[in-house]
Amino acid sequence: MKNPRTEQVEEEISFREALLPPTLRELRQKLGQKAKQQKRFRFYSLYAHICRRDTLEAAWRAVQRNDGAPGVDRVSIEQIAASPESEAVFLAELQRSLQEHTYRTQPVRRVYIKKQNGKLRPLGIPTVSSYCTSCSRVLDSLWSDPV
Repeated sequence: MKNPRTEQVEEEISFREALLPPTLRELRQKLGQKAKQQKRFRFYSLYAHICRRDTLEAAWRAVQRNDGAPGVDRVSIEQIAASPESEAVFLAELQRSLQEHTYRTQPVRRVYIKKQNGKLRPLGIPTVSSYCTSCSRVLDSLWSDPV
């Protein structure tokens, strides 16, 4: 019998997979299969997949669903999503900086949240662009089972 947490994780992964465009889902599946079949295989050309527009758009939609707080740059998801044009500009600039190898991640904003026992737990909040580029959801399939 599966434990409920495992089932929740499987449902979350399949939900996340279902939201991806078919081309990206197929890419993740192929990367995952290759990683499982050839454990010692080295993936050298993954950066090109991270720079793809469909990859960045899928990552952006995942960031929007997460509804997180702004990072150190104080740029919020709402500011970027204010209009379709601002989203397009954000994604185009992000893609350009990745392709030109000029993209640099920014520091993570540190906040502390209270735990039930009264102690504080540190929480790191990345910038929206850092969150979009963090593996851009393509590399997930190399470390987790594609569904």
